[in-house]
Amino acid sequence: MANVTYDIMWREAMMELLDQLEAENPEDPSLAPKELSEWACIYIKYLQIFRKLELAYDQMLQPQKRQDMKKALEACMGRMLEVRHWMVKLNRGLDFVQLDDLLVDLKLTPDALEIPVPRYFIEDRAKELNDREKFLQVLLEKYQQANQPLGGEASSTTSSSAKKEAGMNAVSSGPPLSLEEAVAVIIRNERGRQVGAVQRDSPL
Repeated sequence: MANVTYDIMWREAMMELLDQLEAENPEDPSLAPKELSEWACIYIKYLQIFRKLELAYDQMLQPQKRQDMKKALEACMGRMLEVRHWMVKLNRGLDFVQLDDLLVDLKLTPDALEIPVPRYFIEDRAKELNDREKFLQVLLEKYQQANQPLGGEASSTTSSSAKKEAGMNAVSSGPPLSLEEAVAVIIRNERGRQVGAVQRDSPL
């Protein structure tokens, strides 16, 4: 898509954000959202706006517009967290909020509730993530060298332990038993134990 397409997407997202602000703060206080379902609808709307802004920001080439988009995107994410926190309060402190019925009413699929990680999170921290990966690789190599066995005794100990592990891994536990089979095995073992105890205690 051309750059104009993402510019239009950005403008549409900004208009939708203004509509959201008006819906949350209407001139008539009695029309303000109060119920959990109303705030859930607002949350889903913010999530849709967030997706638009994230895609437009990722594809936009002009650096000046990208700066403005990033501010709007971060503000939208912050407001999403605030609304989500308020939904949890209205849901009696339960973090899981049931939104299935609302999705059906809005004719949306469950994918609409998926929150994508903004791609600029990785792009802006590319150097930091690369340095951290190199640092972890160096630590791993040092750890492997420190634990490397030295001398014949260590090597023999290692080989014997490896053989033990191989022997243990060679024993197959077989498929898991069903509940009825497990109960039957326990009953047979218990009967055998009792019979053995009676035979030991009985005089010859």
